[in-house]
Amino acid sequence: MEKLMLNNKVIGIVKHNSIGYFHQALPDTPFSNFYIVDSPFKLWFYPNKGIVSSKEITNLGRPHIGSFLSVEQVFAFGKACEMHDQEMMEKIYKLQANNSVQYKILGRKVKNYNDRRWKERAMIWMKAGMKAKFEQDKFSKDALCLTQNFRLIETNPNDKEWGIGCDINGNFDQALGQNHQGQLLMEVRELIYSNK
Repeated sequence: MEKLMLNNKVIGIVKHNSIGYFHQALPDTPFSNFYIVDSPFKLWFYPNKGIVSSKEITNLGRPHIGSFLSVEQVFAFGKACEMHDQEMMEKIYKLQANNSVQYKILGRKVKNYNDRRWKERAMIWMKAGMKAKFEQDKFSKDALCLTQNFRLIETNPNDKEWGIGCDINGNFDQALGQNHQGQLLMEVRELIYSNK
């Protein structure tokens, strides 16, 4: 087990060909959706067209644009947007939290929640938020660059959907979780570094 460091901060744990991360174990890791950036990153969204992007799409007309502090804020905002809960969208957007758990709590209070609809849209919002953060926040981008071809895994012991269901000290290779968060992060890495 080896620590992955950047700017004297532990951002991941390296085991074999994998890098594990989890906000509760490594609060400085920018790989986590809960990581708060120093300066807000921008995200464009077109609610009537169901599109969200880290860059403006010029042929879709005038977009809404937002500035966000974490991917978790984007995720909660996206949930409210998809459920047409304008009041919660505004609360989530205006909240300048120093802890992303506050965004998660608000996201769980979205009105008119439809699980099927959110399952269809959740990864789209997550990926767009990740891409915007890693393109626009220097520390996050530098950290992602360090991961090269390593497999990225969220070592959340309580989540087998977004994480691997194993803690950061466990055996990553024997974990049974789907690791959706880590998979999306690797897709974003490929998108960012294939465009260099």
